[in-house]
Amino acid sequence: MAINWHYPRPDLTERVLNAFDTGVSSTLTLFAPRRMGKTEFVLYDLIPEAAKRGYVPVYASFWDNKDDPTSALLQAINAALSERSWWKRATSRIGGAHVNVRTGADGFEAGMGVTESHPVTPDSVSLEELRKQFSELLRKNDRILLCLDEAQHLATSQAFENLVFFLRTLLDKNREKIFVMYTGSSRDGLRKLFSRRKAALFQSSSQIDLPNLGSGFIEHMRGCYRLASGREFSFAEAQRAFSLLHYVPREFRSVIERMILTGTDNILNEAALANDDQMEDSGYPAMWKTLKAIDQALLIWIASGNAALYQDPCKEFLADRLGVDSIETHTIQNAINRLRGEYVSLISHGHYEFEDARFQDWVVQHCDE
Repeated sequence: MAINWHYPRPDLTERVLNAFDTGVSSTLTLFAPRRMGKTEFVLYDLIPEAAKRGYVPVYASFWDNKDDPTSALLQAINAALSERSWWKRATSRIGGAHVNVRTGADGFEAGMGVTESHPVTPDSVSLEELRKQFSELLRKNDRILLCLDEAQHLATSQAFENLVFFLRTLLDKNREKIFVMYTGSSRDGLRKLFSRRKAALFQSSSQIDLPNLGSGFIEHMRGCYRLASGREFSFAEAQRAFSLLHYVPREFRSVIERMILTGTDNILNEAALANDDQMEDSGYPAMWKTLKAIDQALLIWIASGNAALYQDPCKEFLADRLGVDSIETHTIQNAINRLRGEYVSLISHGHYEFEDARFQDWVVQHCDE
């Protein structure tokens, strides 16, 4: 018997499509940290329901081709033009796929390793091809749902400026027919993209935070485990295990899959093992060594729940940590500028959060000496 592991988010789906259907907005941005299920929501909930309502879905992930997002977008449009129901194949893979516990929820490794990048600047030929393909799509359809996954990636290189300008012009001219769902996993990256004066592509886009899953998701996973194994684990222990895994849905499901394969029903023990595996594979120690001493000290300060980076308590902490008499404000500013986007994001005035909650745990456990 096939088991439907996917846990739907109908309330969020309705909120998004109602905003489009009623004209409240034609562009929305969905934010959540990596591995929290943005891609699964878009592919498995939003796109199928939008298709039922007459939208033609187009989905492009800018992390599928980090160096050449123009090609990623072209491939997405071609898929929509050649097969209107292309998304059915993608959702069937998500619903039944086995995901290794060492891999993130959206298919990305949990570690923060650095790979060499060679961004490609779109030339006039590729942009003209984009224009033709979009024109064909618009000619054939009245409503298009354009889903751009990990949109903040467009702000990572000047090589992508031409693509950003192209999209801005396209969307300005066709806002009655193209409805856009941007997703992003970096608040700072999205902020950089949204606020650039020369290419303010998303200034009118309202941001929605992807809600954390709760008791309904846990009960759904308990039911799947019961159907697959004939065994049970308690709701209370499942809650504690989900918390240990930082409420990452795919990691929780991966733990349950491993329990089914190994024949165990101790979900807390398996969650602890999974968390240890993630820490071991993270590459955090090597990454930590690449940071400047002031950057490390700032991360320790933030990891401990502190704010007010430019006030005396923080300056005194940093000076003591570095073994110097004092720390100037501009030194802190330079350090935080290096850290923003990859390690921390600005949440509100003077308040920063880690991009990776597990890295924050590692900093607290290993570096606060």
